[in-house]
Amino acid sequence: MHGIATEVWLQSLRQKVVTGAIVAMNILYEKGNVVPLVNNKIKENKRINTIKEKNMRMWMIDPAILCRRHLLGEHGEIHKHKHNFEKGHSIKGRKGQIEPLAMKYRHDELAEEMTKRGFNHKSPYEMPDLSMYDLDDFVVDKNKSMNDLMLRCEYCRNKNQKKELKNGP
Repeated sequence: MHGIATEVWLQSLRQKVVTGAIVAMNILYEKGNVVPLVNNKIKENKRINTIKEKNMRMWMIDPAILCRRHLLGEHGEIHKHKHNFEKGHSIKGRKGQIEPLAMKYRHDELAEEMTKRGFNHKSPYEMPDLSMYDLDDFVVDKNKSMNDLMLRCEYCRNKNQKKELKNGP
């Protein structure tokens, strides 16, 4: 995506962005670094790449548009947090990134998509006891997740565009 295509994509994204979901519209992520755009254009030798995330999270969006890396990453995140819940570890810093009460449902959604793609899923999920946690504020903003993912990952962006073309507006 260079030149005019980048401008069109950014213009389209600006129209879809929920206020406050993206801090700065004049950046793209490239190889883990923030790349400022000059006049909304990327230099011709620049390639958009995914950013390595410090903390994985639950995206809570349609699994069909997740690339392989994000699909498997979110699945692994859910299993990782089951261990944390069972050990009673703090999850305070994960507000807005995970939805503990939805983990079983989300796991099953991701596992179904993995199976559709031919992955060999053999890790069932049993909901742990969450009674020791105050989970009122643990909700993922799906619009913010979608916007963030579309900026971060070229592969998810392509899957989403193909889905939109197939399903129409």
